[in-house]
Amino acid sequence: MKKADALVRVKEAELEVKKMRERATSEKDRILKEARREVLRIQEESRRTAGNALKERVEAGKREIDVKRSEILQQGQKEAEMIKQRGTTKTDEAASLLLKRFEEGVVAVPTKRDV
Repeated sequence: MKKADALVRVKEAELEVKKMRERATSEKDRILKEARREVLRIQEESRRTAGNALKERVEAGKREIDVKRSEILQQGQKEAEMIKQRGTTKTDEAASLLLKRFEEGVVAVPTKRDV
Protein backbone atom coordinates (compact mmCIF):
# COMPACT_ATOMS: atom_id res chain seq x y z
CA MET A 1 0.00 0.00 0.00
CA LYS A 2 2.84 2.28 0.38
CA LYS A 3 3.20 2.57 -3.35
CA ALA A 4 -0.48 3.31 -3.73
CA ASP A 5 -0.35 5.94 -1.00
CA ALA A 6 2.72 7.51 -2.58
CA LEU A 7 1.03 7.52 -5.97
CA VAL A 8 -2.07 9.20 -4.48
CA ARG A 9 0.12 11.81 -2.81
CA VAL A 10 1.99 12.46 -6.04
CA LYS A 11 -1.32 12.89 -7.89
CA GLU A 12 -2.58 15.23 -5.17
CA ALA A 13 0.67 17.21 -5.32
CA GLU A 14 0.43 17.41 -9.12
CA LEU A 15 -3.17 18.64 -8.81
CA GLU A 16 -2.10 21.19 -6.20
CA VAL A 17 0.75 22.37 -8.46
CA LYS A 18 -1.68 22.68 -11.36
CA LYS A 19 -4.05 24.78 -9.21
CA MET A 20 -1.13 26.91 -8.02
CA ARG A 21 -0.07 27.52 -11.64
CA GLU A 22 -3.62 28.50 -12.60
CA ARG A 23 -3.82 30.89 -9.63
CA ALA A 24 -0.41 32.33 -10.47
CA THR A 25 -1.40 32.78 -14.12
CA SER A 26 -4.65 34.45 -13.10
CA GLU A 27 -2.80 36.70 -10.66
CA LYS A 28 -0.21 37.55 -13.32
CA ASP A 29 -2.97 38.45 -15.81
CA ARG A 30 -4.75 40.57 -13.21
CA ILE A 31 -1.53 42.39 -12.30
CA LEU A 32 -0.72 43.00 -15.97
CA LYS A 33 -4.21 44.42 -16.62
CA GLU A 34 -3.91 46.72 -13.63
CA ALA A 35 -0.43 47.80 -14.74
CA ARG A 36 -1.72 48.56 -18.26
CA ARG A 37 -4.60 50.57 -16.83
CA GLU A 38 -2.20 52.47 -14.59
CA VAL A 39 0.12 53.17 -17.53
CA LEU A 40 -2.80 54.50 -19.57
CA ARG A 41 -3.93 56.65 -16.64
CA ILE A 42 -0.43 58.04 -16.16
CA GLN A 43 -0.09 58.72 -19.89
CA GLU A 44 -3.41 60.58 -19.96
CA GLU A 45 -2.51 62.56 -16.87
CA SER A 46 0.87 63.42 -18.39
CA ARG A 47 -0.78 64.56 -21.62
CA ARG A 48 -3.22 66.69 -19.67
CA THR A 49 -0.46 68.17 -17.51
CA ALA A 50 1.71 68.86 -20.56
CA GLY A 51 -1.26 70.43 -22.36
CA ASN A 52 -2.00 72.67 -19.39
CA ALA A 53 1.66 73.63 -19.07
CA LEU A 54 1.76 74.46 -22.77
CA LYS A 55 -1.37 76.60 -22.48
CA GLU A 56 0.11 78.43 -19.49
CA ARG A 57 3.35 79.09 -21.40
CA VAL A 58 1.46 80.34 -24.43
CA GLU A 59 -0.67 82.65 -22.28
CA ALA A 60 2.43 83.92 -20.45
CA GLY A 61 4.08 84.53 -23.81
CA LYS A 62 1.03 86.42 -25.06
CA ARG A 63 1.03 88.59 -21.93
CA GLU A 64 4.73 89.29 -22.36
CA ILE A 65 4.18 90.18 -26.02
CA ASP A 66 1.34 92.52 -25.07
CA VAL A 67 3.55 94.28 -22.51
CA LYS A 68 6.43 94.60 -24.98
CA ARG A 69 4.05 95.78 -27.72
CA SER A 70 2.62 98.42 -25.41
CA GLU A 71 6.12 99.60 -24.45
CA ILE A 72 7.17 99.77 -28.10
CA LEU A 73 4.01 101.69 -29.04
CA GLN A 74 4.53 104.16 -26.21
CA GLN A 75 8.16 104.67 -27.23
CA GLY A 76 7.07 105.11 -30.86
CA GLN A 77 4.46 107.66 -29.88
CA LYS A 78 7.05 109.61 -27.86
CA GLU A 79 9.47 109.57 -30.77
CA ALA A 80 6.73 110.60 -33.21
CA GLU A 81 5.79 113.51 -30.96
CA MET A 82 9.43 114.60 -30.73
CA ILE A 83 9.80 114.42 -34.51
CA LYS A 84 6.56 116.37 -34.92
CA GLN A 85 7.77 119.06 -32.54
CA ARG A 86 11.13 119.28 -34.31
CA GLY A 87 9.31 119.44 -37.62
CA THR A 88 7.07 122.22 -36.39
CA THR A 89 10.09 124.15 -35.12
CA LYS A 90 11.93 123.60 -38.39
CA THR A 91 8.82 124.59 -40.36
CA ASP A 92 8.61 127.86 -38.49
CA GLU A 93 12.32 128.44 -39.05
CA ALA A 94 12.01 127.50 -42.73
CA ALA A 95 9.01 129.79 -43.18
CA SER A 96 10.88 132.67 -41.52
CA LEU A 97 13.92 132.04 -43.68
CA LEU A 98 11.81 131.78 -46.82
CA LEU A 99 9.98 134.99 -45.99
CA LYS A 100 13.28 136.72 -45.29
CA ARG A 101 14.74 135.53 -48.62
CA PHE A 102 11.57 136.59 -50.41
CA GLU A 103 11.76 140.01 -48.84
CA GLU A 104 15.42 140.27 -49.78
CA GLY A 105 14.51 139.27 -53.32
CA VAL A 106 11.76 141.82 -53.55
CA VAL A 107 14.05 144.52 -52.32
CA ALA A 108 16.82 143.44 -54.67
CA VAL A 109 14.57 143.39 -57.77
CA PRO A 110 14.88 146.72 -59.57
CA THR A 111 11.72 148.56 -60.24
CA LYS A 112 10.94 150.77 -63.29
CA ARG A 113 11.88 153.77 -61.29
CA ASP A 114 15.32 152.27 -60.50
CA VAL A 115 16.03 151.73 -64.20
